[in-house]
Amino acid sequence: MAKHVGPSRDLLQSVGFAIRGLKLSLSQRNMRIHMLAAVTVACMAIAVRASGLEWAILALAVGLVWVAETVNTAFESLTDLSVREWNPLAEKAKDLAAGAVLLASIVSVAVAAGVLLPALLHPSRPLRMGWLISAGCAVLAAVLVTIVDAWKGRRER
Repeated sequence: MAKHVGPSRDLLQSVGFAIRGLKLSLSQRNMRIHMLAAVTVACMAIAVRASGLEWAILALAVGLVWVAETVNTAFESLTDLSVREWNPLAEKAKDLAAGAVLLASIVSVAVAAGVLLPALLHPSRPLRMGWLISAGCAVLAAVLVTIVDAWKGRRER
């Protein structure tokens, strides 16, 4: 793929750059943690048989976090590129971008709790099954993230 050095006039090339950016974001540890959380939320949504609207709300909340994390990574990369030694403004920019991710994550957790907890805690629902499915999916996702991290670490040696 061509290096991105200026404005791209080719739509397909622009999409290629965007896909490369998504791949780069997925290589970040924090993004993999957010993916683990997303898989857990998806398992919980399956366990409670979430409606289409609930899935859409959960997807928007998860997407908000992924976008914030991707923008944070871009800010950090640009800051590291432009500042060679400690600078209070660079530190402030990085802290603000990280704060945006934290805020998006808090909002996302609140949304997920608002959508999923009522169904999980409903008296007519067999409580253990929903929680067991969710816990099992979370463990499986954590194992997969760990395997990917270990595999990535070996490839980088």
